[in-house]
Amino acid sequence: MRTDERALAVLTTDFPGWHVWRSRDGRGRDDGWNATRRGTPGRGAIGTGVLARVTAGSAAGLRGLLEQQQAVETGTEQVA
Repeated sequence: MRTDERALAVLTTDFPGWHVWRSRDGRGRDDGWNATRRGTPGRGAIGTGVLARVTAGSAAGLRGLLEQQQAVETGTEQVA
């Protein structure tokens, strides 16, 4: 298993409420790291920093964004 495939599998396991996937550039090469929330954020989530999709340039960056979303959801992080 390639390193990217392993990272994708780990992120998928660690964040089950998200669909984690890689985007591709115009030539079909892996480009970015993305996660789309499974389900729709409730009406109360509007303006609280809860996002339906996050995108990063690396697996580590995506992990950080997903951890930030967990913090926002649990109310442990304030969004300005």
